[in-house]
Amino acid sequence: MTCCVEPAPRPPSVRLSVTGAGSGGAGEAAGVSAGASAPDAILSNASAPDAAPDAAPDAAPDAALSDAGAPDAGPDAGPDAGPDAALSDADADAPDPLLTLTLPLRVTYADRLYSARGYSGEHITRPAAGVAVEVAPAGGGAPLAAGWTDERGEAALTLTAPAGAPLVARALSTLALGERVADVRAREEGAPLYGLESAPRPAAALAALAAPLALHAPDESPPAGALNILSATRLGLALIARHTPAPPALPLSYRWSPGLPFACGSCYAGGRVSLGGQVEDPDQYDDHIILHEMGHYFVDMWSLDTSPGGPHRGRPVPPPLAYGEGAAYFWCALALGDPLVVDWMDPAPWVVDLEAGALNGVITSYGVDPATGAHHEELVSSALWDAYDGGESDDDPIALGERHAMGALLTALPGRAVESGAPGVDLSDWLLAAACLAPDAAPALSALAAARGYAWSPSEPVSPLAGGAVGLSRCPGKGAPPLTLAPRAARGGGLWLDAPAGPPPPPSPLRVSLWQGVPPRLTPLKRALPCAALPCEVLSASALKEYEGSPLPLVARVAAPSAPPRAASWLSPAALAAVRGGGEGRRTRWGAAVVWAAEVGERR
Repeated sequence: MTCCVEPAPRPPSVRLSVTGAGSGGAGEAAGVSAGASAPDAILSNASAPDAAPDAAPDAAPDAALSDAGAPDAGPDAGPDAGPDAALSDADADAPDPLLTLTLPLRVTYADRLYSARGYSGEHITRPAAGVAVEVAPAGGGAPLAAGWTDERGEAALTLTAPAGAPLVARALSTLALGERVADVRAREEGAPLYGLESAPRPAAALAALAAPLALHAPDESPPAGALNILSATRLGLALIARHTPAPPALPLSYRWSPGLPFACGSCYAGGRVSLGGQVEDPDQYDDHIILHEMGHYFVDMWSLDTSPGGPHRGRPVPPPLAYGEGAAYFWCALALGDPLVVDWMDPAPWVVDLEAGALNGVITSYGVDPATGAHHEELVSSALWDAYDGGESDDDPIALGERHAMGALLTALPGRAVESGAPGVDLSDWLLAAACLAPDAAPALSALAAARGYAWSPSEPVSPLAGGAVGLSRCPGKGAPPLTLAPRAARGGGLWLDAPAGPPPPPSPLRVSLWQGVPPRLTPLKRALPCAALPCEVLSASALKEYEGSPLPLVARVAAPSAPPRAASWLSPAALAAVRGGGEGRRTRWGAAVVWAAEVGERR
């Protein structure tokens, strides 16, 4: 069984994996083809039965009456040969009628069943949701129809083809969710996609199918491994989509080959995950490990860390490395909704229970080296999980929930204005970011950290490495005059920048620029807008209409000529949707990478 495919056009040497198709298989397709040709074969040979009778009776009379034989030969040869030849030629020249059909497909794969001890030895069939499918000529050529499977792994492709043309259906190891895409390829540079291909069938036979054509990747096959990687990835993409509309700078691509290892085991760099496939530690069915590596991609594209990389499992490491790995483990558990991280390997799996604080079944007391600040990645991952989760059975003093946990990663941490804890991004920075988003939770966050031997307070030095006191007084924008960005019907419906009553406004005149996007990836729209004094209009009502319905917020960056502090103020998608009705939308506080605070549209 071959495993890898490239979307058409593809090299002639590339073949897809072939499985038995639903409602029949290769044998049924071959039967339909033979059955269709049988009448033509019989018709073209219709003169054969006449040869023996004509030859026997005529032989003797023709020999005796040689002059009379000519008329007899003519009628026998002429009437039989003429009609048969004409019918054969007409049949050969008749065009194959075009047929328009809608082909239903169902794509599934065999996944490993896992328990707290890893692979159970059993498999379960799962739908391959969100993957690319296509129908193409069996002999090669561009697809006649293409699409994506739904949550059930199903798709319906409409195409037009000659009724007798042999066609194949394919499923490919590429995934899309909105503007976010991912694929799985073999580890060699330029390697094609993995995939499945049905047995060839005439278009007429596909149109007659009574059930969806089934493409199934069987137990432990290369396509099954690739489809499971994408299945886990889709959960990660859905988590990202719930909290930011910003597209990534790079698409996500996995490099994985069954049976082959990478020197790093499994690792991430620059939009690419190198996923180990070695027999003793295969990661293609380890959903937590797949999403752990995707967690590094998430941080790279939308959040922030300063991890230097390197060995990290089961040992104290420098704070930025512990945070980088621990945050990725927290993120994978968040995407799966499962704090039991299982990495199956032979002879025994690696199991981390983020909720119980247990490593391979043993409750572990993590701590921090007072001289270097080094600590385990599991300290970080379990702290972030306990800060996030809640429920009746949970004994933690806090439950931030998904919105705040992701908000700290997406907004408050990348927008931090101060260095907290050890140099670089570490657990202290995340705790401060979470506390800036939810000030009332700061005492509980401090208690949660202390329970793990990690001393952190919103108002006291975190450690000798902190470089001074940190606290909520050092949240981004704290104590500075806020700004608002909102449409104002009373002023003609344009977009206006203003400062609310109370705190003194920033000095005027101001330098204003208008952007669109989510930090740190913003697209400039207008620069050097004049703003002699607040309030000032930054977009006219007609210009603002162009951005209605956009998934990306508008951002006004402001600088005063007499000082370097900047402010960012946001108009969210919710506020944009209210433009037509003249509403200003709701606003919530959010600190960007600025010193002045910003009143911003609520981001969901």
